Amino acid sequence: MGRDGITRQMVKNAKATLMAQGLYPSIHAVRVALGNTGSNSTISRYLKELEQPPKTSLDHLSEPLLILINDMSKQLKEEAYDELKIAEVRFTLEREKLALQLTEAHRQIQQCQLEIAALEKKLQSLRAGEETSN
Repeated sequence: MGRDGITRQMVKNAKATLMAQGLYPSIHAVRVALGNTGSNSTISRYLKELEQPPKTSLDHLSEPLLILINDMSKQLKEEAYDELKIAEVRFTLEREKLALQLTEAHRQIQQCQLEIAALEKKLQSLRAGEETSN
């Protein structure tokens, strides 16, 4: 009965395991990690495929379309950047407004505390005056 053989995913997993262990994923090391299975040529082919950058779906497009897509992408990035800057300015203004409101609230609290202290002092004076008159 024939063997199913190794898959690209198996080689990918073995390579990742070896690299996580700090080992170089050579053909021999990958083969050992796979349980001494797979031919050297198959492992070598999969390792080379894994090192190549993935092909994008834009590879088959004509030059004018690629230029159009790149221009649109650039425009979208610029517009997104502009929107981000506007949002940052709004955020900064709102934060500063809230900081001013917080400062004002602290000032009002301090003023109320001073008034409370003055009223408590006045109340104590009145109570002391009542006690001396009784």
